Amino acid sequence: FGFVSSGISHAQTNAAFFELLPDIPIMDGMQELTDESLVFDKPSGRYIKITAITDDYNSAQIESFYAKSLPALGWQKRDTKSYVRGSDLLSFSSEQTENTTIIYFTVEPR
Repeated sequence: FGFVSSGISHAQTNAAFFELLPDIPIMDGMQELTDESLVFDKPSGRYIKITAITDDYNSAQIESFYAKSLPALGWQKRDTKSYVRGSDLLSFSSEQTENTTIIYFTVEPR
């Protein structure tokens, strides 16, 4: 595995990214559930759904992390859980269980 720097300070995001969304950082302590991922390429654009899980963070901490890291990667905030860049709309939601947070990320054409 090689890593190509994009000029963005990766120290603040620990330089880990989702396998199917290599331009979206994954929080340290968050695990991508690759078996639950979906990818469709349509004439109108790509549709990607990713699921991740963490025992380390709650929904508010996750929202805060992405509010700080996504704009540095060119994503413009639409609201607390959705961002746009080019023709892509990135949105995420989370589900809290007793000690675990499950996060669902979706990229679709806007």
